[in-house]
Amino acid sequence: MLDVLLEFRSPFDPDDVVKQISDTLKQWGISETVADAYAAGWPISSFAKHGITLTHASLNKSEIYVNVVPLFTSARVRLLNIQRMVDQLCGLKRKVGQGGREIVDHPRNAHDDLANSVCGLLWRLSPSVPGIIRR
Repeated sequence: MLDVLLEFRSPFDPDDVVKQISDTLKQWGISETVADAYAAGWPISSFAKHGITLTHASLNKSEIYVNVVPLFTSARVRLLNIQRMVDQLCGLKRKVGQGGREIVDHPRNAHDDLANSVCGLLWRLSPSVPGIIRR
């Protein structure tokens, strides 16, 4: 179950955003979280300053998107009524890249932060779903 979905639109101070997210995680009793590798090591050290352990997911966001498709096609997901999140999910584009590898990403000048967060959570919470790759 997803209880909170936060989005911070620019302009913003990244350090303030990390503090706000850390405070929200602590309110829910969460001291560890997983994120994609966006911004490399900066988020790890920034969250650590606020007592939150952040690790990188073993899959990139495109791989996560591909791996949660079975959850949507088997009707195992009900989404919150957050139009921006729904728009981001619907806007994702799937294509075949080099070597036949599937790539899923948002269109140019679009965003996928909410979609990325929701799909990352679905991937992390679905270890026993057929078709979901765990690494």
